[in-house]
Amino acid sequence: MKIKHVFIQAFRQFGRVPVNLTSTLDPNRASNFVAIFAPNGFGKTSFFDAMEFCVTKSIQRVSVNFKENFKVDQEQGSTTFIHNKDFPDLPIDIVMNFEGHDDIRTTCNPQDECSMLKGNGDNLYFRNAVLSQDWFSEFLSTSSAEQRFKIFTDYFVETKDLLDYYRRLSTASTSFNRMVIKTNKEVKSLKKEIDGKLDAGVILQIEDGVKKLADNGISVRWEGKLDAETLTVLRMESDNLIAEIKAQKEVIADKIANLNLVSVGNDQIISIQELENYEKAIDEKKKQSTECQNWLQKLNIYLQTESQLEEERKSLRLWQKEKERLVYLSDNYETFNKIHQGVVQLSRDKELLLKKIANNHILLDDKYKRKKQQDGILSDYQKERDSIQNKISKLHDRYIELASLLKMKGETEMSLASKENPLLETINQRDALVNQKESLYRLRISIEEGTVDCSIGIYTEEVKFIKELNEKIHSEEEQLLLIEKRITEKGALENELQQLIISSHKVLEHLKGSKCPLCGTDFETQEKLLKNISENTVISTALEEDLQVKKVLADKINQHKNSMSEKRKELFDKIDKEISEIIEKIKAVDTSVKQLSDEKEQLKSTLSNIVSKLAQEYGDIKGAIEEDKQKELKGLVEATETNITTTQQVLSGLEKEISQCLVDITSHEDKIKEIDEKSIALSEDDFYVEYTSRLGDEKFSDECLDSWKNRLVSIDEEIVQIGQQQKSSQCKLDELIKSGIRKENAPSMKDKRNVLAEDLSEKLNVWNNTLSFLMNVCMIPIEGRAKSNEIKVAYESVLEVTRKNQEKVDTKLTLLNKYEVLLTLGEKYSTNEVRKAEFRNKDEQLKEETQKRDLINDERARLQKYLEDFVKGFFQLDIINKLYNTIDPHPEYKQIDFKCDFKNKDPRLNVVMYSVKDGHDTIVPNLYFSTAQINILSFCIFLAKALYAKTDKNEDLGCIFIDDPIQALDDINVLSMIDLLRNVAYSLDKQIILTTHDRNFFELLKKKVPAELFGSRFLELKQRGVFSEG
Repeated sequence: MKIKHVFIQAFRQFGRVPVNLTSTLDPNRASNFVAIFAPNGFGKTSFFDAMEFCVTKSIQRVSVNFKENFKVDQEQGSTTFIHNKDFPDLPIDIVMNFEGHDDIRTTCNPQDECSMLKGNGDNLYFRNAVLSQDWFSEFLSTSSAEQRFKIFTDYFVETKDLLDYYRRLSTASTSFNRMVIKTNKEVKSLKKEIDGKLDAGVILQIEDGVKKLADNGISVRWEGKLDAETLTVLRMESDNLIAEIKAQKEVIADKIANLNLVSVGNDQIISIQELENYEKAIDEKKKQSTECQNWLQKLNIYLQTESQLEEERKSLRLWQKEKERLVYLSDNYETFNKIHQGVVQLSRDKELLLKKIANNHILLDDKYKRKKQQDGILSDYQKERDSIQNKISKLHDRYIELASLLKMKGETEMSLASKENPLLETINQRDALVNQKESLYRLRISIEEGTVDCSIGIYTEEVKFIKELNEKIHSEEEQLLLIEKRITEKGALENELQQLIISSHKVLEHLKGSKCPLCGTDFETQEKLLKNISENTVISTALEEDLQVKKVLADKINQHKNSMSEKRKELFDKIDKEISEIIEKIKAVDTSVKQLSDEKEQLKSTLSNIVSKLAQEYGDIKGAIEEDKQKELKGLVEATETNITTTQQVLSGLEKEISQCLVDITSHEDKIKEIDEKSIALSEDDFYVEYTSRLGDEKFSDECLDSWKNRLVSIDEEIVQIGQQQKSSQCKLDELIKSGIRKENAPSMKDKRNVLAEDLSEKLNVWNNTLSFLMNVCMIPIEGRAKSNEIKVAYESVLEVTRKNQEKVDTKLTLLNKYEVLLTLGEKYSTNEVRKAEFRNKDEQLKEETQKRDLINDERARLQKYLEDFVKGFFQLDIINKLYNTIDPHPEYKQIDFKCDFKNKDPRLNVVMYSVKDGHDTIVPNLYFSTAQINILSFCIFLAKALYAKTDKNEDLGCIFIDDPIQALDDINVLSMIDLLRNVAYSLDKQIILTTHDRNFFELLKKKVPAELFGSRFLELKQRGVFSEG
């Protein structure tokens, strides 16, 4: 399965790269030795990754922590992991052409990349041919034998999860062993707990106890069973019944105690014998209390009448005072009216003056506003005049600046117009290049897929030749299929003929004649007949002719295919070269387009700024002649001067008007002061003050006098009526006094009432407490208004019934206690039976656990045997030791061995070296060997494995891949390694593909394995992802 050609498209650093791995002596055969030189980062390892991805659909070194690495890559803005970002429109396409094996091709779109890399892959046997020296170095260098075993098992699909499985088996074995010990102890413990004396007689005793309970009115749910659940129910039922009976007993005892308490009585409860006397005492107290309450009600009427009489006297005094006030107001009405009219007139005069002052202030505010407005107008006219004069002084300079800007605008517009055609031409040039590149891509893909599109119009002669040759090969392959079918049919016919000859011999032995039984020809003797039959070569001759035709046709097809391959390669090289040139041209054109576009945008920005400035700063003079603009501005100055003079005149008039308003306001304010002085003099007159005081809140008017006279008549009537009411109240008081009601007796009568009420309340509380106690506590049925003799009869009846109930409860409680004892005995019996069942179950459990423990131990032993055999099968010690001794072994320790150790919790894989002097003396290499010796040993282990790598069909893989093998090796080791690799390549007929970053080592390989003698091929990656002959 040696590799002849590899084609890589859009993978990592590679664009569209063909790699020739054929012999330099025979292009139809793969080279047995290929060396590739490149500095680090130029694509050596990526080339191995590409071949591994093609064969296995995965990359082992990438799959480690792939999810985390891919996530980080995405966070950096990348959407693919192995796709060449310079070829986003092309899928990954890798084709490997083998010697003596069908081509293998793998394609991958960017969207499928992640799922493929995360998958398990196919054809994983291919990885056995790739030297993972880092893995072997780590495997040998680790100081922990346990870690070495884990590294080994994790590396291979066959053993990846077996270490965890072994640990789980060990854990399970330990766990089951503990379980067996524990269960065995439990079996022995249960055996001791079983009581052999308990029997089923317990059930009869319980049944007898149940019958006695039933005779005394207690029913239990006994069903003749003594299992744990039933006993629990019976125990709960018994406990509930005992609790219930005890509660009844307590209730009855409390009731008897309460009945006995009623018999003797206490402070709060009347004894049954004293009930009648107590009842009579309560009736007497009620009578006395009623008499006292009637006297106090009459006293209350007396006090109310007395209070009413006092209110009538107060009311009479108020009416008399009001009458006196109204008489004074009526008699002095005319005198007060004259003074009042004078005060009113002064108030009206003052109000009129205040209105005039307010109007003057309004006028004054308006004039101030007008003055302020005119001041503003005057200021604006002055500013306008100054601004126009400033424009006149700068007008000439602005015209010079305007001319400069207009000139700059014209030049910028011309420059912008000059950029249009070159930019369009450059864009059209780029479009043409892109179309040309796409046409080349389409042509190449059509040739690869075998459709060969001649309509594209590029390389027409070569394409026409390839198409005709492709059609010729297809036609010849169809002829070859027909010939092979004919050969198969004739072969079958030949077999049938041989069977017929054998049959004919048997027939002729019976016929004994010389005539052919098929055609009737007479051959004179039977011997001649048999000879002619045996020597019949018609079919065999035709079969030989067909085989000869097949060979000629197959050679012809191979010849045409070789010719096709050469033509395709020549054309692909031309196409790839032209595509690369076009891509470079497109990049250059893109740079020109960007430069021209940037220049155009800069000119547009400049022009826009100029136009904006012209509009904003020079719009007023643009298009006007300077002399005309000068005259226009001077005219504006003169007009503004006229406006200033007019405004100043208006301001002068307003100032005069404001002065006159201020004089008027001062005059009005002086008059108001005089009015205020007169008003104060009138209001301070004694008569005015007295009359106003008596008038109060009443409004003084012409109608007041009539109103006061009417009110005086009403007041006289009210005084007469109050006098009559006073006489009636006094008569009522005199009658109450005659009946014995005295205010001075009220305190003693109230005290008597309170004492009686308190005494009666106390006796009623005791009586009610006693009745409540008899009814609610002693549960004696008593009617609401029952007499003392009826209560006594009911009490004695209840006492007798309660004592009888107490005797019944005591009997039930005794029987239930005996029943409880029987249940306890039943529980012991049930527990004993459960222990017997548990003993039987635990004994069975012990047998099952012992059996499972033994099965797990057997499985662990089988797994140990498998792992030991796998290690021995992987490390082919004879070959490893031969290879190791070929290069440059340790001077004393030259034999290696790998030993599995399963004595500890975690399995160990020990690597030891044996001394050639004493076969029993061993060392651990990573403790004594140098780094170079460790690397040599690692290399030999890999090479021994790779030499005998097989495909899934048990065919020799035939190729070995080695990535940078000489790290930390000295010169002697390097020379020995080269000799070893050359022998492997040509003595064992293996293909070795080796990469290196060391130029000296590469040149040494060329001398030690020269191409002219061995057909070896030397390649270089002078650029990232681009191969060339070394």
